[in-house]
Amino acid sequence: MAVYSVSYDLNAPGKKYEDIYKILKSFSGWNHIMESTWLISTNLTPSQVLEKFKPQLDSNDRMFVSKVYANQYSGWLSDKQWEWLTNNV
Repeated sequence: MAVYSVSYDLNAPGKKYEDIYKILKSFSGWNHIMESTWLISTNLTPSQVLEKFKPQLDSNDRMFVSKVYANQYSGWLSDKQWEWLTNNV
């Protein structure tokens, strides 16, 4: 299973955060590491992940999906978040 970083900016009036959160939590594994950045684990490709969100995104919203590779990341996260990364990447 791959781990992807999903980052977004919802810029439309009536932002659909709850709908986005519901989709993010539907993946087999997830970790909400920053306000608008989640890590998810899935067998889908980045394009397939993005397709799941498109019905909830407006033309001025932004979303970026990128694969996370082992030993190719660094950051300032909680111990629990690092544990999730270690166990899933």
